[in-house]
Amino acid sequence: MKERPLAVASIGAAIVASLCCIGPLVAVLLGLGTFGAAAFFEHFRPYFLGVTALLLAGAWYLAYRKNAACTDGFCPPESPVRHTRLLLWIATPLVALFAALPYYSLLVWKAVAESRGLLVMQPTASTLSSVTLQIEGMTCGGCAAAVQASLSQLKGVSQASVSFEEKSGTVRYDPSRVKVGQILQAVEKAGYKATVKR
Repeated sequence: MKERPLAVASIGAAIVASLCCIGPLVAVLLGLGTFGAAAFFEHFRPYFLGVTALLLAGAWYLAYRKNAACTDGFCPPESPVRHTRLLLWIATPLVALFAALPYYSLLVWKAVAESRGLLVMQPTASTLSSVTLQIEGMTCGGCAAAVQASLSQLKGVSQASVSFEEKSGTVRYDPSRVKVGQILQAVEKAGYKATVKR
């Protein structure tokens, strides 16, 4: 019955592998602001994905090997092997869902941000300034959305747009209400490094 722990561990490893995108999302959902340690997990993502694949493959092998306590491919309904196989059929799509999170995290981020009102900018009547930032450490669209949400919450910022592909962001702000240093700090608070583009 080693298959069950392997299946559960593979789900756990997939979650840890995608913690760079899951962490900020969970932090925002819990009202904690941002999850600055998310970028740390991105460096280890390939290793966690490798562990996930090995654990899942091992669970499948153990569940479907010839001596898996089922005769002629038939497992009685009360058989623990049958339950383990069902768990594997549920665990595998979950692993794929978590492992692929960086590819669709931007859509999830936008939905969460819109539902929580994080993308609503504060209007201002004064003359606005604009600054373009070079942002390091973003690894997926969810990272860009996290930075954008962090910038949008600053009082005095009227518009923020962040591009993962270009590794940059543009912020329109009221210089009497917010300073460039505060904008850079908001990016750092989200867990990324920003410098002003000249």
